[in-house]
Amino acid sequence: MTRGDAKNGTQLSRRGRWGEDVAVRLLRSKGHRILCRNWRAGHGEVDIVSVDGTVLVFVEVKTRRETDRIGGFAPAVSAAKKRVLRIVIERFMILHGDNYPHFRFDVVEVLTRGNLFAADHIFHYEGVPLGDF
Repeated sequence: MTRGDAKNGTQLSRRGRWGEDVAVRLLRSKGHRILCRNWRAGHGEVDIVSVDGTVLVFVEVKTRRETDRIGGFAPAVSAAKKRVLRIVIERFMILHGDNYPHFRFDVVEVLTRGNLFAADHIFHYEGVPLGDF
């Protein structure tokens, strides 16, 4: 990794963390109770775990410049990422899911224009299919 790559990686990490902060505020404004952030299992991670009423919600956050958005969030959550998320969610449910008979997967998309730390648009997609469990 070159020095420039490290700087860009740090900026992307900061932007991702900021996008997660935006998503947490959005979810709380909709009545979600945040259980945890960046929950890891093996090599995978889910950005946010929340509760919406009686439903456990696993949230992937995508923070991008508006010009990088092609076709909505779908291309940003690849089939490989969905496979990893299924494993992470399954592990979470085994360890902590006794109190939550229902769960879903959501995506929050945070779009910016020029300023990396100003959200121009925030989209919350509820109940995104992950495939079979």
